[in-house]
Amino acid sequence: FMSSEMLPYMLFLKGYALQRNNDRNAAIKVYNEVIDFFGGDIDVAAVAMYYRGLAALENGDYQKGMSSMKELVDDVDYQKEPIAGEALIALSDNYWRLNDSARAVQYLNQIIRDFSKTTPAAAENARFQLCAYYLFNGRGDELVNWYVEKVGDDKKSVDERRCEALKMACDSVFYRYWQYYNKPERFCSKGKAAKPGVELYKLMQKHRSSFEKNNDMWNFYYRYARLCSQYTKNPAKELDSLMVEAAKYIDSVKDEKLRQKYYSDLENMLRENNMFAAARYINGKISDKIQAAKNEYYTLQREEKWEDALKYLATVRDNFKTQSEFVIWTKWEQAWVLKERQRKYDEAIKVYQEIAQPPRTLWEIQECYYRNNNLEKALSTLIEIENAFPDDGAEAAWRRAEYYDRGGNKDMAVKECRGIMKKYPSTPASSRSHQMLEKYGIETGGAVAD
Repeated sequence: FMSSEMLPYMLFLKGYALQRNNDRNAAIKVYNEVIDFFGGDIDVAAVAMYYRGLAALENGDYQKGMSSMKELVDDVDYQKEPIAGEALIALSDNYWRLNDSARAVQYLNQIIRDFSKTTPAAAENARFQLCAYYLFNGRGDELVNWYVEKVGDDKKSVDERRCEALKMACDSVFYRYWQYYNKPERFCSKGKAAKPGVELYKLMQKHRSSFEKNNDMWNFYYRYARLCSQYTKNPAKELDSLMVEAAKYIDSVKDEKLRQKYYSDLENMLRENNMFAAARYINGKISDKIQAAKNEYYTLQREEKWEDALKYLATVRDNFKTQSEFVIWTKWEQAWVLKERQRKYDEAIKVYQEIAQPPRTLWEIQECYYRNNNLEKALSTLIEIENAFPDDGAEAAWRRAEYYDRGGNKDMAVKECRGIMKKYPSTPASSRSHQMLEKYGIETGGAVAD
């Protein structure tokens, strides 16, 4: 079908298949055919040019790889194609590697300018990389000015754009730390890198007035409190007054549902950052008493005060005894503490028996027996699970095989595995049984299951 309009696409896919099969030199030849003979089909030629560069990079040929990427982003016909955003990322990565930050920054800004709508993921990547660059180099003011002048919508006020810049930078540190902040040497090749969280803490202090003018104090309190708890030497001193102030602000929010959400989010963040006094203060503002009770238990759990946690669960269970769902929740948590933290397996079993929600409780009970060196009862409980709950049968049988294997009882382990392969042939347990039999040097073909 040499006249088909689909020919350039099929040719590209041939190259892509070769590349995926690690035959990169052959793939590059095919990509060159696409570019040479179908250069006018911009959408497919641009993609071929990108993957040609990628194949060269995978071959370790940085010069040819970067040359292909640069050809793509410099060509007026190709540079607006969405794939060019990915090529710019590759180019900026190469310049970071060469410690040429000026060129890296140039390409990242080009991505933000040209591809925020067509390739939003590449644009976000570029914004976060630039945040890391400015913060690691102690140039927080430049970060804010860069966003205000080059990224933010000029129809918005300067204060609004400053708030957006700081929220974006905070979120990059809070939620994408291991992607952008685990290798400071990438962005800061000269001298000692600054601490991004500390830089942001100072910036939030400096630009508090922008949040006030923009009526965006919730985002200020939430992010500033988190920065304070993680990146200051004595967070409690500042947080005590900050939380009183934040609570007054949240009290002023007219929407009850939104007000409670703010309290809940703030309490959770403080607890997760081990600011227990502040978390308890905010928790006292939560109107849902059952949720507040759960939060206090989670705080005790975070503090690893296991006896206090058990006493607290007993107290709130009595206080809310008409709330059956909550009562069951307290028992699940009680059993978890006894089993996972105090290793009081007999006591945990009694609580699981009170809950009586099989098969889940039976799974917990058999594990308690096993950990307590009562293999016989663990195995009998697994048999009970298999017989009473067919959907869990294969896993119950496999668990028995595992226990026998760990205990060095080869004969019983082999017997269980053969039984699984015969009774549950299409399950993951059957596949694992096959592997265990191979480990023991036992053939698994033909009628071995019998």
